[in-house]
Amino acid sequence: MYKMKKEKKKFKVGDSIYIPTSLYLSHGEDDFDGGLCKIIEIGEKFGWKWIRVKENPSSQHSYDYLLEGQEKWKKEYGNRKGKRSPDYSPQFNCWAAPGDIVDGKVIDHYIY
Repeated sequence: MYKMKKEKKKFKVGDSIYIPTSLYLSHGEDDFDGGLCKIIEIGEKFGWKWIRVKENPSSQHSYDYLLEGQEKWKKEYGNRKGKRSPDYSPQFNCWAAPGDIVDGKVIDHYIY
C-alpha cells in the first residue's frame, strides 16, 4: 500500500516558529536564546527563502533550515519564547584578542 508523504507545514507572516539558539565568538552582541518567535516577514532572493522574526528583526533565517528543525526545537524549547541575549564583553566582540598571533606577532590588544 502506498503511504503519502507527510506534508510539511508552510509558514506565513504572523505564525509562531521555533528559532534555534545562536552564540557567536566574534560578535556576541548578536547572541540569541532559542525558542518560539513570531514571523514578521518571509522573503526570497536568488532562490533563497528566508524568515525574519519580531524577537530578532535584524537577522534572516533560512526558511528550509527552520522547517526541518521544528520538531526537534519543539521538544527542546517547549513554550519558551526566543529572545536576544547580547554579550557585550570585548573578548566576544572582536576578531583578535590579547595573546593572539596576528601577522606573526603576539598582540596585546583587542582588534575589532
